[in-house]
Amino acid sequence: MIPATLLLVLAVSCQRTDPEAQMEEARAALGEDIPAKASLLSGAAHRNFDRWDILGIYVWPNVVVLGDYMAEVRYLQQFYRERLHWMDSEISFW
Repeated sequence: MIPATLLLVLAVSCQRTDPEAQMEEARAALGEDIPAKASLLSGAAHRNFDRWDILGIYVWPNVVVLGDYMAEVRYLQQFYRERLHWMDSEISFW
């Protein structure tokens, strides 16, 4: 599990007095954890895509086809940012 995801789950489920601080921690983790993990995994990703020539090809159930490992990483970051924003706006009504 990606640490940012774990942080997000904790931010939603944990009973702290400052939920906004938790969301800020989750947003900060997005900026640090995902690129760090992507860099750590880049060698394995290149070996994977050398063996399985699927970059730029639709593979079910992927939503988008980007054709580049770093584009996939950026897409993941953007997805989490948008998801956090949505959760922040929806949960604030509870």
